[in-house]
Amino acid sequence: MKGAVYTLCFALCIALVYSQTKAKPTAKPKPTTPKPTVAPAALKCRVYNVTVKITNQTHTDDLVNPYSADYNKLKLEMEAGVFQAFDGYGPFRALKVNSFSKAADGKTNVEIYLEMKSNSTAHLGNLIAQLAKGKLGAYPAGKKLVYAGCYYVPPIQVCSYGCPTICAPSCSTTCCNQYAIPAPPVVVPAPPPPPPPPPPPSCPAPCHPACAPSCTPACCNTGYLAGPYGKREHAPKPKKEDMKKLKKHLLKKHHKSNKH
Repeated sequence: MKGAVYTLCFALCIALVYSQTKAKPTAKPKPTTPKPTVAPAALKCRVYNVTVKITNQTHTDDLVNPYSADYNKLKLEMEAGVFQAFDGYGPFRALKVNSFSKAADGKTNVEIYLEMKSNSTAHLGNLIAQLAKGKLGAYPAGKKLVYAGCYYVPPIQVCSYGCPTICAPSCSTTCCNQYAIPAPPVVVPAPPPPPPPPPPPSCPAPCHPACAPSCTPACCNTGYLAGPYGKREHAPKPKKEDMKKLKKHLLKKHHKSNKH
């Protein structure tokens, strides 16, 4: 009985000691250092996408609609302000206001496309200097660029006809030949039917058609002209009575001619 009591007391003492032991503090996570970004003034580009904040222009739904009057009014005034900033700067080539977006405080951000004639790190200096005055054109503006970056043309995703999409964006000749799309079959039209045969030759009237193609006077002047039977061998033989009458007629005619 005493042994059990001692064992219980020993266990309670150990538990009390552990409960009073301070836990070691866990190591704090090291703060992540953001990757260094290139300052706008050091960007070496030819074409830029930049964002400017207009501090007195509350963003509205009309500024999302490129057909609204407010959108086009602000677009023209922003482009005029940027033109003024680059006035006299030789490498400047073109600009365009792409869109308007809502800033965190409800004001309006202006996304602008800028194009220069060559790569350089000095191109944004004029715009940065203008914004430092807190104004862009007729509008109060943030004194720093909200965003600035080089504009890169996205690679093509579709090759020309005959080369499958799997070869994009390089569209190399080797890939195109390997996966070449067969050309559509060429449909050859059927030859036209032969012309109809020429009509059978005929003789001019009153020569019978049976005399064709020679149509000689000897043939045309024969009995073919007299009867409806065509060739003579096709005509029926005359009756005996008719033959007798014909012989009588011929004898009389011959007798009369002898008298003369």
